[in-house]
Amino acid sequence: MEQAAHEGAPFLALASKPSGPFPQSIEDLVSKLSLGFSHGVLALQVIGLGEGFADPRVGCAYLGDHLEPVLGAIAKRLSQHVALGEMRNVDTHFAAIQLLSPLLIIHLHQTVLGGDQHFPKVIDDFCAEHAAAFVRASRAA
Repeated sequence: MEQAAHEGAPFLALASKPSGPFPQSIEDLVSKLSLGFSHGVLALQVIGLGEGFADPRVGCAYLGDHLEPVLGAIAKRLSQHVALGEMRNVDTHFAAIQLLSPLLIIHLHQTVLGGDQHFPKVIDDFCAEHAAAFVRASRAA
């Protein structure tokens, strides 16, 4: 996991910076997170969660080396949108969890759990709807 954290550092730096106005930035972030899940990051999630449930030391390593850095990068981006007045003043760590969690679930659903065979959904469609819903719920009044 430490190696994955090191290799992911450039991507975390990109995730931590807004890529435009709030709606576009969230759409970009959701797209990049989804792409990461599709290109190897999901396997780390599955291993980290599965082994972390069985062994608290592994769970702590997964949190510290992977999940919290990702959430921290997302929260940093969201904090900048709050500072710009584009997003409501919320606990951005909670908001990061709210943004990331559904993406993890749709990828687990459609890949590891076999949903693509039994309950097929288009992940890109989900991502577009999720990003739009997050922006509606979080944008400043």
